[in-house]
Amino acid sequence: MSAVLLSEILYRTFELLSTDKSTLESCTLVSHRWHALARPHLFALLLVNGPQKLSQIVHTHPSIGGWIKELIFQQLKPGGELLSHDMYSVITIDFSDLLSVLPSLPTLRILKMTRVKVIGDISTDALAKEHKLPVVALRLLEIFNFQQQEPGNGVFNTLAALLSIIAVDTLRIINTSTSGSMPLWQPPLDSRYAAAIRRIQVTSGSSQPDYWDFFKNILRPDALRAVTMQYSNLSDRHGHSMLDGARFLCTPAAQFIESLCLDTSHFFLSDSLPREYS
Repeated sequence: MSAVLLSEILYRTFELLSTDKSTLESCTLVSHRWHALARPHLFALLLVNGPQKLSQIVHTHPSIGGWIKELIFQQLKPGGELLSHDMYSVITIDFSDLLSVLPSLPTLRILKMTRVKVIGDISTDALAKEHKLPVVALRLLEIFNFQQQEPGNGVFNTLAALLSIIAVDTLRIINTSTSGSMPLWQPPLDSRYAAAIRRIQVTSGSSQPDYWDFFKNILRPDALRAVTMQYSNLSDRHGHSMLDGARFLCTPAAQFIESLCLDTSHFFLSDSLPREYS
């Protein structure tokens, strides 16, 4: 067997083991060749408590930034183990820390933020002047249970800022309420904010009409191809219903939709979403 073919087989094998960190670590100890091939896959999927911790990792080992393909911000146990969904604590992220680390992740394709609160200035002007946009191109951006608490930034303001500097194919918003005292998002005049999102999925315990007003203003009219709306209730106590989503489908932002899924029978969590969105 040729050395090239063997390397390809090993690479594919290590790729399939990217979620099995202990086995990958053992593979890095077999030989120098295995170490060189397996080590990048150790960091292909990275779970951290926030961008500050990630910045420390990338600063200490710059090559790691080029290996990260999936990044998850969520609260971890002291030993780095995952917490169950009902035990998640809120992670406070300073938006400037997130901006500073994104240009170091050229291969990042999936970004998930679980139960985060974003604080600080969300202006992206300085980053836009220093780097070619988009700084990263994501296959998936997932927001799970975003915390809209004072002091902090609302989910729409945070999303608008992020979408002005990154490209996103699929946007997934799960169990994130837009209610509360946070100021409503106002669409900016800057054309940078026209997001070329192809797929949107909103999963919530009740209808969230503010989402669709946001999408109507933020989306580039020729981009959107698929929409999934999953609600456990047809309407909430304010009288909002799935008609809010239906009205969005009549706007220019939705004129090229090819796939539409409406589901009011279940409430899906991240690990039980349709396969095409994973």
